Amino acid sequence: MNKKFIKEKNDKNVFYFRNEKLVNYLSKKDIAFLNKFNKSRICTHASKNSDLHEMFIFHKKGTLVKAHKHNVDESFLLLKGKVELILYDEKGKKKKSKIINSIFNKNNNLDFYFRINKGTYHSQFFLEDTYFKESTLGPFNKNKTKYANW
Repeated sequence: MNKKFIKEKNDKNVFYFRNEKLVNYLSKKDIAFLNKFNKSRICTHASKNSDLHEMFIFHKKGTLVKAHKHNVDESFLLLKGKVELILYDEKGKKKKSKIINSIFNKNNNLDFYFRINKGTYHSQFFLEDTYFKESTLGPFNKNKTKYANW
């Protein structure tokens, strides 16, 4: 692991910058260690209590993020890989499915970004090893994420 980061105390796959500086920088080399885990993230915000949460996240091919919704909007920018985004209604009926690709894909017609409004049930299935940037508002409270029970 890179010496720039420290592990979250309660989660071995979540990392924060070691020191909060005026400016923090990331390189490809800095995030290379993330693929040693099935799911991992570097949080560029100072703590779970920060007002803005920005994370660089890695999910291995085959990872399924179960259907859930939040009380805040969130956005995703795919840096490398491919994911299927699935949206659902309140009863669990699939409303829409969309393949999201890397921003660096050579086909300019492919989507590389998505924003999900608060209260929208969604899941993701990772079709390739994928790196992405997620942004949302804090502070983080796991009780405000509601997982579908259908």
